[in-house]
Order: sequence, then C-alpha cells, then structure tokens
Amino acid sequence: MENERNTVSLPLDIIIEILSRLPVKFILRSRCVCKLWRSTILSPSFIQLHHTRSLTRPDGNGLLLGSRVESDGSLHLCFVGSAQNVNQLYDSTPRPFFSASESINGLICLGLPDDDVCVCNPSTKECVALPRTLMRQLSPLHWYHSYAFLGFDPPTNTYKILRTWWTRAVSLAHEIFTLGSQTWRVLNDDNPRHSIPLGDVVYVNGTLYWKGYESRDIVAFDVGVEKFRILELPEDAPRKCMTDTNLTQIGGRLALVGHASLLFRIELEIWISEEGGGWIKKTIECPRYWNRPIAYNRIMRQTWVDHIIDVRTTPTGELALIHRMEDYLFVLYWDLENKTMRKETVQWPPPVTGFCHLAYVTGHVESLQSVRQLMA
Repeated sequence: MENERNTVSLPLDIIIEILSRLPVKFILRSRCVCKLWRSTILSPSFIQLHHTRSLTRPDGNGLLLGSRVESDGSLHLCFVGSAQNVNQLYDSTPRPFFSASESINGLICLGLPDDDVCVCNPSTKECVALPRTLMRQLSPLHWYHSYAFLGFDPPTNTYKILRTWWTRAVSLAHEIFTLGSQTWRVLNDDNPRHSIPLGDVVYVNGTLYWKGYESRDIVAFDVGVEKFRILELPEDAPRKCMTDTNLTQIGGRLALVGHASLLFRIELEIWISEEGGGWIKKTIECPRYWNRPIAYNRIMRQTWVDHIIDVRTTPTGELALIHRMEDYLFVLYWDLENKTMRKETVQWPPPVTGFCHLAYVTGHVESLQSVRQLMA
C-alpha cells in the first residue's frame, strides 16, 4: 500500500510529449517499461511525431557518412549531428555493398552482392532483405550488374525500390518493388536515353533524379506513376558535369552544385530548378577564411578542390561541402536562407580495422519507422 501511495502516474499525453523529444536509443529501451508505453511507441502517430521533432534536435539530424573498408568492402555508418560533432558508429554490413540510397524518412536502401537488396533503418539498426529477383534466373549470362535506390510516394505513403540492370553493352532494364508486396515487377520502358545511375541519385518530393552518364541530361523517375522523363541540364553547366557537379535538393527543389570554380576563386555556382521548367543560377562568394585550409594543402602539394568529395544538403537546409584531410573530414555548412556559414571537423576514418575511404554521404533524420512493419 505504501508503494502505491508513492507512485506518481503521469497522463499519457505528458509521457508522449517527453518521449517524442528523446533520441532513438533511449526510446527503444523505454518499450520495455510497460505494454502501454510499447504500444504508444510503436503507433504510426508517435513515429511521425518523433521524426518531426528530430528535425529540431541537434543530435537528431545531420549527415550519415559511410566508410568502405578496402579489404572486405563492408560499409560502416557514422552519424554526425547538425549542431555539434556527434559521432556515433552504427553496425556495419556483413558483406560488401554496391550501392546505397539517400536517407528518406530515416530509411536507406543497400545493394549487396548476389543481387540482394536490403532496406535499413540505421537508427534502430534494423535491416530487412527483400525477396530475390528473377531477372538473373531468366537470363543469367545477360545482365552484368545492378543498382537499387529507395523512393517514396507522399500521396499514398508508399516506399518503392527502383532497380536498374545493365549489360556490358549498356543495355538497360528496370525493376520496381513496393514495400508490402511480395515480388519485383519489370518496368516497361523503351526510352533509350535513360542512363545508368552511376553518379548521385537524389530524391526530391516523390521523384528520383540522376545525371546521364554519357549525355548532358538529367533522368527523372516519378515514384508514384512509375514513369521516366528527361530534364535538360543548364546550358552554362560545367562540361565535365559528372565530376565537377553534385546533384542535391535545396528548398524542396532539385539543385545542381558546381564546385570546379573553386580551382580559381572562392565561390560556388548553384543551379536551382524552377516549377515551370528551366533553371535559376546563383553564385555564392565564400568568405576569405575558407582560404586557410587551401593554403595548408598547398604546402603539402595538394589543392583544395582535388579533395572536395561530396556536396549534400542537410535536413535543416544547410549546404554541406565535405573535404577530406589526412585524418579528419573538414565540413563547411552554409545556411542559404540566413547566409551564414560554419565549419566542423569530423575525426576520420572511424575506428575500424583496415584501410577505408568515404563512400557514402546523405542527410539523415532519426526515425523509429520499422521496416518489417512496412513489409507486412
């Protein structure tokens, strides 16, 4: 009786308010408190609330970095928070990986050897393998390789995986898998201009984009209607578009960031797509203190631009330029709306065995979304 009098019972709405502001690792432990807490945490409404509030937590959103170990090809994921140097090492893939998609609502897609594809939640460390494709069995010697990428259709709240196959003669075929279904479907598409997505594959508002490998086009795939279309690159975009530019999204629109001009002056060229078609170009002059890491590298007979390895947009809208130094990453964050800049250093490589290099970067927001629940 005395223990019952000392027990304080909080209303459920207060409990939800507290839990929704915690990191994922603490919420996962809270599922064991009681059945009410468990059912609340697993509910779709709480998962969405927590994901939305993770955007405002410095340790809830930022960049997800993947290092690839040369000896076995395994992927090690490391999360760097947006406002502080939070560095958390996640479990690695047990096998080599061939492709990794952008993080969408906290989920990523990995293409693995033997034609396997997995959908993972790095925050909860849940990874689910998709059913095997029949493409290789139908023609085992014809198809050479494939990449898989995650997409999302907001109107139907549906996740889909687009998979592109090609031969040594660069013949293409496409498959699609809807989370919650049981089989892959072959897409009927006869447009010969659709290129292999070897560069950036960017997700923006229900559409996947990538640069054409042998052309000056951008391929767009509408996840909802499962159709391809072609966008023309800006006329004044760099000639070496595959190596001198990065695709990303800025303000919910597709953007092309050119960094080749950093060889000659401290500025960035950005092309942002317009709703009615066409591009708006912006040139951003960087502050002079950006010269400091450049001057240091020149002493080492290295240049700044040779080591710009990625350009990405964070979940909070900052543009992140990632530069590899000898034992750390130098990340420049640029707030396009407020026109402010900051810089962070990230210890690199992470504590793994063997030589590794940065092979994967994406903006990421923590999520409790269960992949198995989506597959059910």
